[in-house]
Amino acid sequence: MASSRSRQAPRRRPLFSHRRLLLAEAVLVLGLFQMALRDWVMAQTSLPAPLRVAFGMALILGVFGGLLLLVRRTVERSLSTTHDVVQKLPLPTPMVGVHALIFAVLFGLYAHYWRMDDEVLRSLERGADQTQQAVGAGISRVRSR
Repeated sequence: MASSRSRQAPRRRPLFSHRRLLLAEAVLVLGLFQMALRDWVMAQTSLPAPLRVAFGMALILGVFGGLLLLVRRTVERSLSTTHDVVQKLPLPTPMVGVHALIFAVLFGLYAHYWRMDDEVLRSLERGADQTQQAVGAGISRVRSR
């Protein structure tokens, strides 16, 4: 008779696992680096135009994919150190909160790089104002009952 373990379906990894979040962060950091490098090379007028175009194409094709592997290995190696530091904080800090903070910082860096940071801030302020107005209207309706 087969054991009950062999009959169980394989366990699925959670959508937002720690490893997947780390990989997403590494890809975003690499993407920012890749854009900055491409823009810097394209601005180098001392380089011949065909060389600049070929370099841009190589970046798009992923010739520098090895850099992603390097970043990933570095992140995985430093993971245990970072995990130890977070665990030693005096307040309990869930890893999801740490990842949310990292994504927020990356969001800000991308907005700044694309020179959209002022527009993003104005949009967030409008959203906060609208939320505040909606909450105020809801409170008014509750009080009038």
